This record gives sequence, structure tokens and C-alpha cells, in this order.
Amino acid sequence: MVKVELLKELDNGIRFYSMENEVLKLVVVNMGCRIMEILAPDASGKRSDVILGLKNIEDYANDPAYFGAIIGRVANRIGDARFSLNGKTYELYANNGKNHLHGGKEGFDKKIFDVTPLENGLRFHYLSKDGEEGYPGNLNLYVTYTLDDNTFSIHYEADTDADTVVNFTNHLYFNLSNTLEKVTEHSLQINADYIGCVDDTCLATGELLPVKDTPFDFNEMKKIGQDIEADHIQLKNAFGYDHSFVLKGEKRQLTLEEPVSGRRLVISTTAPVVQVYTGNFLKDGCIGKAGRVYENREGVALETQLMPNAIHTEEKGKNLNPLQIIFLKQYNYNLPRQKYYNYVIY
Repeated sequence: MVKVELLKELDNGIRFYSMENEVLKLVVVNMGCRIMEILAPDASGKRSDVILGLKNIEDYANDPAYFGAIIGRVANRIGDARFSLNGKTYELYANNGKNHLHGGKEGFDKKIFDVTPLENGLRFHYLSKDGEEGYPGNLNLYVTYTLDDNTFSIHYEADTDADTVVNFTNHLYFNLSNTLEKVTEHSLQINADYIGCVDDTCLATGELLPVKDTPFDFNEMKKIGQDIEADHIQLKNAFGYDHSFVLKGEKRQLTLEEPVSGRRLVISTTAPVVQVYTGNFLKDGCIGKAGRVYENREGVALETQLMPNAIHTEEKGKNLNPLQIIFLKQYNYNLPRQKYYNYVIY
């Protein structure tokens, strides 16, 4: 049984909800569908918060780390803050150097969503109007959060009245320890044979790198910090891991473990890639829940999504094998389209 409760409502329409069952408890706010807390048991049964976040709700309006938020219209970076679709060029807001990041100046992370409580969770809706942040078409986005035993699920649905580009994700940062140990001590396993390369601005280039015999091979469980300081141009470009891993398999494509707490997080997704970001710039953020600014690498974001910057890299895909071409072309899909991913916490 899931208990869904309205905790508080502010005058500006911001609402705080809790979702709780016998295993997990989530605290969620409808500004950006942000997940503010996930309380999960450790090996002894003690529940504590396993995600990063900010101390004050007011800080989320200027949150450079996007803690726990839904990202859109397009997650990750779009090169030169523009794209062409159906013969027309669309100019976007450049909020990451010369590039467009996570939906622009006021992406979905800052929007107030309508909320409908469900028996086992919450359903959110936001209408992104034609021209918002430079994107074409009126877009309806529906995001559903549900709980089932030790599984937390996110489900996206969208429809639009014009051709557009979308790429949704959630920007949770996990730290499964009870003491905020750096996630370099967490162990990670990813079913992936390729990563997407990035340039020195962390923009996806469209080129795929085989992970075998590189620091990016997580097919076998290993500590995140084992190779993070290796002499590899891709690690230097991103100051650590901030790359899309091309997933294989239909379920349980990623597992994150923390040895002291005994917690294990398993992700299953229908998305083709997961962006693994090891919090390389967290020190540039706001005051966190711990009452201080987080240190770099105190959290890891695991962002299931479509291939980043694919609107600009389709041509490169023509020189790649058919598997890679499929992933690179998924930017231009016809809505409605659905995407799921589940977090299973043991």
C-alpha cells in the first residue's frame, strides 16, 4: 500500500507531497517535479536519504546542479544553441558557454507542474507553449512517479502539435552511503560496450568509443574511482565521467552499490543511453542539505535519455555501424512517445 500525502502548499502554487510504502519514502515538489528526498533502508533496516539536494526551497530557482529535477525540453547540450528542423533554424538560449544546456534559461526544472494524486504515486502535467525557450510546437508533458515495494518508477508521455525535438530525463544525484562518502567509493556496473565522446565543453560529438580496455569499461562491477583519474582525453575533457553509455539489454542495465551501507540501486530503462555524471562541478553549487556546499564527486547522476546533441550528429552516424545509426537518429521521433525507467533499491 502506498500513502500519498500533500505536505504543504505555498501561495505561489508550489506543492510538496510525500509518497511512502513499507520500504521507501519520497518527498516531491511540483516545481520541476523535483524529488527532494528518497529514504531507503540500509542493510540493517535503517532508512536515510540517498539523494543530494538543497537546504532551502528558494535555492532551487537558481540551482546550477538541477538536483532531482525533470529536464526538458532537451536534456544535455545542444551545440551552438541552435538546431535546424524541416528547413528552419531555431535559436535557443546559450546557458553553457556557447551551448544550450538542459532546456535553457528556464527549463522544465523551474516550471510549476499540475499534479494529480494517484493510488500509488503522482502524475504531473506541464504545457510548454510554442516558442518557449526557442522550441517549436505546443508540447504537453506528463510525468508519473509510482512506488511498488522497493521499486520507484518514472514514466514519461508527451504530445505536440508540431514537429519538435525532445529528450527528457531526471537529474537525481545518488549517494547510497549514510555519511556522504564520495561516490568514488561506490561500485558501478553498466551493460554498455560504447560511450558517446565529448569535446572539451562536454558537448557530445556523435562519435562512439568502444569501452574495452579503457577507463569506461564498467561491464564488470568496479569502483567509480578506480580509473577516474586515468590519463585519457575523454576523462580530461569532462574532468571525470560525464558521458553517455550506450545501453544493451532490456532490464537491469545498471547497478550501483555502496559497501558500508549495503545498499544497491538497480536501473531498468527503455532509454538507449544513460548519462553518468560524477558530480565533477558540485562545488560550484548552492548550500546542500548537509548545511554546506557539496564537494565534487559526493553524488553521481544516472540520467537515462536519448543520445545527446543528436540533432547535430546525425550525419556522423552515417559512417558508423547500423546499431549506432539507430541511436543517433532517435532525436527526431514523432510524439506521442513513452519512456520508462525504474529505480530498484535493495
